[in-house]
Amino acid sequence: MTFNANIPQATDLMSASQSQIQTNFSQSNTAFGIDHTAFDVVSNQGKHKKVSYLAPIADPATGVGEGISYTKTVVALTELFYRKASNGQVVPISCLRAFGRFVPQVGPTITDSFNVGSVVRNSTGNYTINFSTALPSTSYSIVATGGMSTNFVTGCIIGTANYLVGSFTILLRSMTAISGVDDGLPISFWVFQTGN
Repeated sequence: MTFNANIPQATDLMSASQSQIQTNFSQSNTAFGIDHTAFDVVSNQGKHKKVSYLAPIADPATGVGEGISYTKTVVALTELFYRKASNGQVVPISCLRAFGRFVPQVGPTITDSFNVGSVVRNSTGNYTINFSTALPSTSYSIVATGGMSTNFVTGCIIGTANYLVGSFTILLRSMTAISGVDDGLPISFWVFQTGN
């Protein structure tokens, strides 16, 4: 059964085209129900179940007072974007690219992560974070925090460096001796894409 946009014709009798009209109603309900609660479902009528985007496109034009969400391809990956009004700024919506928590030590232990393939200890206080899936570009920012002992005596200063699409580096320094490297307490980090 397929939707027929050419019925009823002006010359059709309702009794003759009834089955075709019922088919159209059924097909409309099926198509609407892909992303929405179907017409014949009483609860949550008219609400979205999900939003499916067409194949990635180029940045669309926007008029005054309107915004558009859409997908486009960035380095072979389909990503979600939002464009502000009047052909304004294009903002990546799926900007959280990775996060993780690890214990800095020989053979670092990853205790929680997303898009983190491995953590490699290069030397004391020097760790390379490798992404499972490379980022679209090196336009990203990192927020990192370190553990602290309950008496605030033991802790570390954290720096980041070597921003590559496949990895970056975390550097740890002792709070009590800034010139000294440190392996410190557990480190948490979040990686956000800030550009295309």
